[in-house]
Order: sequence, then structure tokens, then C-alpha cells
Amino acid sequence: MRRVARYLALTLRLSAVATLALSLWLLWQTPVAQYFRAATVPEVRLAIDRLSGRDFDQAWLDSTVSEALEASPIDWPLIESAQALGAGRGLGLSPAVADDLRVARAQQSTVQARAANCVACAAGDASCEMSGDGLACALGIELTPIGDIRVLLREGQAYARNQPVDDVSVALASVGLGATAAILISGGGSAAIKGGIALTRIARRAGHLTPALMARLSRLGARAIDWKKMPKTAAQALDPKAYRAAIRGGVLAAGASLFTDLDRMRQAVPAPQAFRLLRQIDTARDARRMALLTEGAGVRSLAIVQRIGKSRAFRLTIRLSRVGRTLVGLAIALGVQALALVMFRLQSGLARGLSRLAAR
Repeated sequence: MRRVARYLALTLRLSAVATLALSLWLLWQTPVAQYFRAATVPEVRLAIDRLSGRDFDQAWLDSTVSEALEASPIDWPLIESAQALGAGRGLGLSPAVADDLRVARAQQSTVQARAANCVACAAGDASCEMSGDGLACALGIELTPIGDIRVLLREGQAYARNQPVDDVSVALASVGLGATAAILISGGGSAAIKGGIALTRIARRAGHLTPALMARLSRLGARAIDWKKMPKTAAQALDPKAYRAAIRGGVLAAGASLFTDLDRMRQAVPAPQAFRLLRQIDTARDARRMALLTEGAGVRSLAIVQRIGKSRAFRLTIRLSRVGRTLVGLAIALGVQALALVMFRLQSGLARGLSRLAAR
């Protein structure tokens, strides 16, 4: 029995060493980013359905809608999102909050006021209210290439006069015009890119872009245009080809995926909610995760992010890859082997102690 026990102990030690060596080799060979993968849309939906009921209960629904009604202006996107999330969990507003909501809806702007606001947003008036109608009107104008050419002409004239150039405006206009000209190497169709740019431009006008995203766009704009090729004469200024010749397509391709992901978000949720969710995006990775979250959660996205926060919401969009699962399995195996070794040593020590005690 002692010989068998020694063989078992030796085998256990060798297997532990082999498991540890395999784990270290896998860690050495595999970049950390490959331990995780993007979840599929059904996986995101399943993760959302599994969110704790304590986070989204009756008290949360009533308090969220009440606070949104007290905001100035009323936070209609959050109200719509919270109600959709509550309905999916079988929750409805309490009678008192429901009455407050009916009164607020009855006091909404008249048709004439909403039409005037739509015109103001389409014209780029900073005083317009980016509500559902106003945002839709502004997006309709921004989806055309006219604004891109106007921006590049203005900034080109500023460059020629040695005046400051707005790199963020240049980035948005050059990527937009490049998408229209179909010169981008990758990043999706031009329509998707233009949709993301339109949303970003409006959000920037309203001051809703994060400093980190502004910095990224500024870096893109600083390298996107060859200013020496910009139109020099009045005739050239009217020719779109002159602007396209000045655009560096290779530089724009790197930023195209960002705007494609932003357009995925715009199509997954109503425009006012996409406008609000832009405040949570700092990097291209954030844009990808937000696009996946909105495709899985739909209109519920804003309420989820508002309740559990950006970091926790983004964790819903990632899963362990095959390599990650393998590493977890190796770690569990190593832990079990280490525990078995400890138990074996304890048992051997106890047996030796009992033998000495019996000999005495």
C-alpha cells in the first residue's frame, strides 16, 4: 500500500507540473485580448434577461420615471426606455406616477411649435431642442454631402490664412465625403458611415461628445487632409473631385469602423436614445460594445446603462473565448491537483504520527 501511495503521489506531482507548464505556455503564446470574444446578439439578450430583479423592480421603475418627469426638459428617451424594460419584466407604473405621465404628455408642445423646432434643428440653430422630431430633422440634413463640402471649404480657407483649423469638423467632413466618394478601403457601406457621422456631428453641436472621443476625432482630422491639394480657385471650390483628391483614403479607413458602429447603434434604438448613449462612448471599442448592446437590448438600452452603469453594461457584451475557457479549465485542474497534494501530505503526516504514537 505504501508503494502504491508513493506512485500515486508521484503521478499527482507530475500531473500538477504538466498542468502548470501547459498553463504557462498558453499564457505566453496567447495575447490577453484573445481570452474574450464579442457575444452574439442572442447571448446579449440572454444576459440582459438574467440581470438581477433587484436592479429593476417596481421601486426603480417609479423613481426613474418620476425623476425623468422632473428633469428640464423632460427626459422622454429615458421614460420610454424604462417603460419598455419594465414591461418586459411584467412591471407597470404605479397609479400616481402614471397620472403624472399622462399630464406631462398632455402638456407637450403644439404641432406648430414642434414644426418650428424642426426647421431650427435642420438649419443648425444651436437653440433648437434635440427632441425626437428635432433630431430627426437635423439628421435628414446631415446625411447629405453638402455639409461636408461646406465644412472642408471653410476650414481650407482658414488653413490658407494661417488661422486655426477645427480638426474635429475636418475629420467628420472628410470621412463623410470619402464615404460618399466610395474611396474608403474598409469599414462598411457609405450609407452606414454617413449615418454615424450625422449622429456624431449633431451630438458635437449639442456638446454631447466625451473629451476622449473628441480627442480621437481631432487626431483623425489632423491627418485626414492633404491641405496642399485643397482647391485654390473659385472654379475648383465648386468641384467635389478637388476635395476628394485632397482626402487621404488610407487614414480615413482606420476611422470608418467607428462611424459604422455608431450607425448600428442609431438603427438599433430611436434617435433620441442613440443621441444620449453617445455620452458613454470614449473609444472605438466602446462604440463596438455599445452597438452590440443596443442590438441586443433595443429600446431598453438607455435604462440599462443608466441603472447599472457603463462598465457593467459593457460586460454583458463579452464572453470567454475557447482559449479563455481552456485556461479556466486548466486553472481549476491545477487547483484540484494542488488540493489533492495537500490532502495527501496531511494524510501521510497523520498516518506517520499515529504509527509513532502506537510504537510508544
